[in-house]
Amino acid sequence: MPTNTPVKEVEALKQQSLTNDQIIKDLQGKGFSSQQIYDALNQTDVKMGVNQPTEDEMSEAPSPYSDDMSSMQPSLMDDSATQPADISQMDMPSEPEIPSPQESYSPVQPQQNYQQQQQFSNQDIEETVELIISEKWSQLIEKIGDFQVWKEKNRMEVEAIKQEVLRLRTNFENLQNSLISKVNEYNKNITNVTSEMQAMEKVFEKILEPMTANIKELSRITEAMKKK
Repeated sequence: MPTNTPVKEVEALKQQSLTNDQIIKDLQGKGFSSQQIYDALNQTDVKMGVNQPTEDEMSEAPSPYSDDMSSMQPSLMDDSATQPADISQMDMPSEPEIPSPQESYSPVQPQQNYQQQQQFSNQDIEETVELIISEKWSQLIEKIGDFQVWKEKNRMEVEAIKQEVLRLRTNFENLQNSLISKVNEYNKNITNVTSEMQAMEKVFEKILEPMTANIKELSRITEAMKKK
């Protein structure tokens, strides 16, 4: 793609009396982007507006009859000096009619030209903006593909993430239930052990009472035998 702004190309095509649409299509065929074409059209319109003559410049233009008047005045003075005749009896030469510069030049209407140029530029801007939007949209479509396909792909990805979150949640709940079950089972086992220990304590009490009585009786008998 060319990197320069095609100002010269636009000027050459405008000299061929081509319309803006034809210029845009021609430059797009040569590989120029819409932004480059837009900048070139604006620069060309600005140059064309600057090169147009204004009303002040036309009023300052020299009159083509100024030199003739300056050359005619000395000759008239010479004639009056060399011929001292009765001025009242002489026919005075009629002064030549000098056309007004306004009759020689057509009036310039810069305001009207500016309005036409402004309307023309606004139309160019609208067309160029539409081209830029169309080009950017085409580039976006090329990058992401069809919008419906892209939307469906995103929906499937979101659904997959949702399913993964639900699966993790289920696993966490199962783990939590398993831990609670283990804790309950441990508490139950502790309770059973406590009950068994209490039962064994009672058994030992029942066993130890007669043993203690027998031991006391045996001690008494032993003491009695020693005394004999």
